[in-house]
Parts: sequence; C-alpha cells; structure tokens
Amino acid sequence: DLAPKNHAFQLYTAPIFDYLCEFKSSDLTINDHALLETRSEEPDLDALKVYPFFSLHHNTQHGEHKKHFEAICKICDLAYPEKATAKSPSNNLTAPRIQIRKRLRVGFISADFHDHVISRFTLSFFPDLSKQDVDVFLYSNNNKSDQTTDRFKELTRNFYCINNLDTDEAHELISSHELDILIDLSGHTQGNRLDIFAKRTASIQASWLGYPGTTGLQNMDYIFIDEYSAGANIDVYCREKVATLEGPLLCFKDWQEAKICEHLPEKKNGFITLGTLNHPRKYSELQLDTWAKTLHQIPNSKLLIARSNLKASRLRNNLLEFFHQRGIPESRILLEGLKENYLDSYNQIDISLDTFPYTGTTTTIDSLWMGVPVVTLTGDALHQKASASLLAHCGYPEWIAKSIPDYIQITTKLAQNDSLRKTLRQNLRREVIQSPIRDTKSFAKNFLSTLKTLRVK
Repeated sequence: DLAPKNHAFQLYTAPIFDYLCEFKSSDLTINDHALLETRSEEPDLDALKVYPFFSLHHNTQHGEHKKHFEAICKICDLAYPEKATAKSPSNNLTAPRIQIRKRLRVGFISADFHDHVISRFTLSFFPDLSKQDVDVFLYSNNNKSDQTTDRFKELTRNFYCINNLDTDEAHELISSHELDILIDLSGHTQGNRLDIFAKRTASIQASWLGYPGTTGLQNMDYIFIDEYSAGANIDVYCREKVATLEGPLLCFKDWQEAKICEHLPEKKNGFITLGTLNHPRKYSELQLDTWAKTLHQIPNSKLLIARSNLKASRLRNNLLEFFHQRGIPESRILLEGLKENYLDSYNQIDISLDTFPYTGTTTTIDSLWMGVPVVTLTGDALHQKASASLLAHCGYPEWIAKSIPDYIQITTKLAQNDSLRKTLRQNLRREVIQSPIRDTKSFAKNFLSTLKTLRVK
C-alpha cells in the first residue's frame, strides 16, 4: 500500500502473499515490470533473483513457461555478467566426451548437506556411487552441521565448507581439484552458489535435483531429467542441454519409521478424507478451486490440510474464506498441525491430493510409503512433472491426470472404491520398496553411465 509502484517491493512481498493464499495481492507476473530491460540497482536485482522460484506456482501454459524461461535467462545475464568461455554443449556426435580417467572426479555444491530433504536423496546413493570408481567432492555452502552432515563427511575425505568464500576464492579452490564434472544441487533456492558455475569452474557443469527448472546460466551445460520429465517443449524451457537419466530422477533408501493404521480413515470417520501435507507455498488459486470442485463431486468428503504453517490465523482464515466462497462450509475443511511423527498424519487421509502446477516430491513419496494413493496433475514444465514421474516409476500411472476434469474424475473413482484403497493400504509400501526409486545400486550405475555420455565443450 505504501509503495504501489515499486516493482522491487512487489517482487519481495509476492511470495509472502503466496504463503498466505492471498492470490490477488500476489498477482504479479515476472514479466510485468520494467526491471529486466536495464541494469537495475542491487536491491532490485536481488528481488528479481528471488522471484523466479515462486513464480513457478502459477505457470501452467506454454506461453507462461516460455516467458518465465526468458525472464530467468535475462536475470542471470544481469546477475552473473561473466561471459561463457565456450559455446554450448556440442550436438556434434564426433565431439569429445568427458575425459575418463581411472576414477572420475565429481563435485556437488549444495547448502543442504544437513537434515534436509535433498540429503534424503543424495545420502542414499553417494555410497554406491563411490563404489563405481568415482571420487566424490562435496562443497557445502552452509555452516550448519548435524548428524546428517557427519554422515556426508564419513562418505568422503573431500568435504569442504565454502559459505565463507567469495566467488573467486571458491572458484580457485574447486578448480584446484581438477573435477571432471561439477553438479549444482540448489538451482534458484536459498544458499545457491550459481556464481561459481557462472565463472566456469569445471569443464562440464550440470544442475540436478534441487530446483524444478532451468538455472538460466550460460555456463550451465546440462540439466538432468528422467524420461517422464521429458516432453516436446523441455528444450524450449531450459537453457541447459537436457541429459536424460535411465530410470528415475532420484532415489532414496531410508524412510522414517511409522506404522500404517490397518483400517481406512473412512471407516472410522464415516466420511472420505481428502488431504495434503504439501507446503502452502505450492498452493495456487487454480488448484484450490479444483479441490473445492472435487469436494462438491464427492459429497461425503472433507479436506484435511495438515501443516505447521496453519498456526498463522491469517492463512487459516484465507483458506476457510476461499472455500466458503465456493460453497464449501467450514465444517468440511480440517486445518491441523502435523503429528509428532509427521507421517502419522497420513493415517488420517484416504486420498492425497497433490498441489499443482508446482507438484510435490517428498510428500508424494511419503504418502505412498504410508499406503495412501496420490492424485497429481501433470504438465509440460519440469515443476509440473515430479509427482507424475514418481507415480510412473512406482507403477501407478493411472493416478496421473492430464486435465482438471481428469484430476477430479480420478479422485472420485478412488473415493468410490474402498476395497482398492484397503488393498493399497496393505501393499503400497512393499511396492514402493520394490520400485526403482529404492534401487540405489542401479541408480548409481545409471547416474555414472549418464555422466560418461556428457561431452566437453
């Protein structure tokens, strides 16, 4: 209200309004401002670097994805003015591939080598990767240290903390290790070190896992995806060259212990519980509107949203008002905090509803682990495909919707089939354990195989 024409301030505050589901207040696309047309002052540039991550919540169509891609590339060119030292990865089949020595030297940069969702995936396969004649180098952009950090340090002697190093210092350190490939695990998330990649610190540089979209960097050579993340327009949305992994995009081995309740919540409560544990930052107006329509389609149902964020009364009130305006009474919306063991919250849910267009990843895996089916809506861009990829690799592509009517129909059919849901409650965990996302040995082998196909610039 105080600065209605200050684009930078609008960019800073838009994610806050998104968190609170005040979509009208955050109704600002990344392409609606003039800051991209000129070298802006540092505070404005900081705002531009923040917003791409949050703008993913609303991008659903090809035109939006294309504009988002163009904006991120412009932002990166402003923020990291270092020019590419060579051309893009060659499409020439005779171009030399990565120079393979007896042991490959692979580096990973992340701010999340501690108790964090990214660590759930990387810790699972690093031991198997190290057995594949690979020397793993880890560069932590965070002083935070815990038991998970200790486990990383036990995996490799090459663990370095770089959060206190500036770009040139970090570049010098990492360059001295003569890596074959350097991999970014952060993208445009907090604590990233895209500055190091912009400076061309390794002959081959790639982005993977931490961010569902292009980095926009000229010097980021590749982005890793899997076959279910590929699509006709992926190359259009990514400045990097796409490298497709054989098998899933990620894997992990260890799940938190949690007992699955034998009886369906429907039998105990007398109504179907649709639910989500996804973070409110992934909520969108279109998605919540679809959930309201789904509730209308399944009259004997309620929606459970379980998040610690719901301690904020403003968020609670906004959600209740949103559904009230669409004819859903407050009695059908259950807003709760998480259980002490957060996985126990899934024992209250009959069917998990995935967020869109920015889908879940860990929440999707956790729901399947707890025997609860997940309905997701896929799309063209990477941030729309994570759950679809996981469901496909776990053997349940029938829960992947390609349209909103399809999303509602799949949910309705699951609600009508209590015998199927009971069977899933008994068998789904075992099926997930037997799926490719649990096969860390094969994942490490396939990951290394992909690395060896990459071509130097």
